Amino acid sequence: MYKKSDKKRLYWIIDKYLSEKMTSEEFCEDFYESYDLEIDSSKFSSIEEKAFDELSEIAGRYSDSEEDHKASGFFYTEKELRDKVIETKKKLNKSLEELIKEELKIPDPNIEKSATILDETWLMCPDCIDAWESDSKDAMIICPKCKQTLHNPRFQDKSS
Repeated sequence: MYKKSDKKRLYWIIDKYLSEKMTSEEFCEDFYESYDLEIDSSKFSSIEEKAFDELSEIAGRYSDSEEDHKASGFFYTEKELRDKVIETKKKLNKSLEELIKEELKIPDPNIEKSATILDETWLMCPDCIDAWESDSKDAMIICPKCKQTLHNPRFQDKSS
């Protein structure tokens, strides 16, 4: 789980909502608290800002009350919310891939485990014992089998 001030939390709650591990009400509340109150908007790419602004409009006016929907066109239904979340996720998939690539360039002090070097091109995951070819020099790598993020033993920190 991510802090409410971390933009990765928005991606996390979108996935949690779409996998039905969060109700529409919980999604809207969590999205509002993170997007509208906590996250610095300068952290967003232009694609993210546009997509999250559009989603915020729908999430902020979501209601599960049929009376609200009958009385005015101001509120959005659960179907409209879910459709917008799905649309937002599709728009952001490319942005997320770019975010992950950027994140892998920086060592993560919260992660303790490192991949093991087997030879010049092969690495092994300490968790699932899968081995794969990699020529990455990024600080972090992701095991292709178990998706665990690990320190890359081939990374050389040039900042020190």
